Amino acid sequence: MLDPEGDRMHIPRMPGGSRIVLCSWLAVGCVTRETSNAGQNPDQSLELPIIDQTHWHTYPVSEDPLPQHQPAQLDCSPAGYYLTPSIVPELELDTAYCNYSLLSTDAVQSLAPGAQLRFALRHFELLADEPAQAHVALFFGDALVWETYIDIPAPAQVAEFSFRIQRALAKGDPVRLHLHNHGQNTWVIGKLTSTR
Repeated sequence: MLDPEGDRMHIPRMPGGSRIVLCSWLAVGCVTRETSNAGQNPDQSLELPIIDQTHWHTYPVSEDPLPQHQPAQLDCSPAGYYLTPSIVPELELDTAYCNYSLLSTDAVQSLAPGAQLRFALRHFELLADEPAQAHVALFFGDALVWETYIDIPAPAQVAEFSFRIQRALAKGDPVRLHLHNHGQNTWVIGKLTSTR
């Protein structure tokens, strides 16, 4: 069960306009849909990390900004969230062991309203006993700054989202991840960066 007081331990490593990029993990190429301001080349922008992926931790259920989304029973053990064994660590979630994520990390830089962010998200094939939706959202503290809904079932995909924030973020403020879906599925939370 998820500890109602939150778990401040760091997640262990496993051994061993809008811009969206969608790729099938089993396919050779990617399909890209992008809108950008004329005269700007987004690939030449400087990207700065907003979070440290090694510092994710759970937080108390009482602080959930979306309590109406909670399932009847929250079941989220440490086996459901861990860092991938890569040069650049990423957060991986297995909804078989964590059916509702309450994860947070602190911002490593300050952002002003209007800042452009990039968020990378990928998932394996999404399965459920009957059609459903997954919900992924990012919060600065209790304020929703980005969200998406993904229909299930769905093929494995890689996505990169670009969006502007409407509120400021101070260094050290909590950046929270909300993710839930139906069934056993695996998600990977990639970079969250600001572009300049």
